[in-house]
Amino acid sequence: MNAVRTDEYDAFASDYHWLYSDRVLSGAPFVDSYATVLRSLPPQARILDCACGIGIHSLALARHGYDVRSTDASGGMIAEARRRAALEGLEVEFAKCSWADLPKEFTERFDLVFCYGNAIGHCRTREETVASLCGMRAVLKPGGVLAVDSRNWEKARRERVRFHAMPMRVRDGSRCLPLYVWNFPPRWQDPHLIELVLLFQEEARTHHRSYPITYYPFHHKDLVIRLGDAGFQEVQSDFDDAKDTYTVIARKRGQNGAS
Repeated sequence: MNAVRTDEYDAFASDYHWLYSDRVLSGAPFVDSYATVLRSLPPQARILDCACGIGIHSLALARHGYDVRSTDASGGMIAEARRRAALEGLEVEFAKCSWADLPKEFTERFDLVFCYGNAIGHCRTREETVASLCGMRAVLKPGGVLAVDSRNWEKARRERVRFHAMPMRVRDGSRCLPLYVWNFPPRWQDPHLIELVLLFQEEARTHHRSYPITYYPFHHKDLVIRLGDAGFQEVQSDFDDAKDTYTVIARKRGQNGAS
């Protein structure tokens, strides 16, 4: 089962970096935000980044000395992540893999699995979400931790901001203004299309490229329930109705309750 339409991301991979500031691309904010979780890991812990995209967070973890494996459903994203790792001389294993197929990809088990970047919103149904979470649980050690971050869909649908411009980026002689264009259908369960438009200025020439990405929103409480249905316990969340994103931390049952 592959929840993500990989063609949406394959074409986007080479331009994906324009969405983020140089600081975010360094991975430093990500590592800082999960400092408490990372400090709780045992020595020589293994980490899986199962929605790695172009490798921003995987490479940041590798720079900090963690033993990292990385997957993504998009072959284009994996290729770009490998390219970036090679430029830095970092040895990180990247594999194209869906969440449900993680147990087939890995015989090793991980202390921590990250599903970052609002990626879980690509699951089309409750059943697909649970199957994906089960795949993540299966590759965790007993007592291992899953960290999932998500957009606050309640806030997004309530405010219905249709256009959101990011700060201008300047790299390699090009100027780029990233713009999010949102489509809000009447019903929660209908696909939500976000068009990512990149407006470029290169010397005297201006042009744009556009990438449509499809999401399937869910309520925060539903994600918590689905984690329980997938066999996780000790589910903790920093959900705040006034904030744009949140993170849910859950633990796989220990030896006595492992499934």
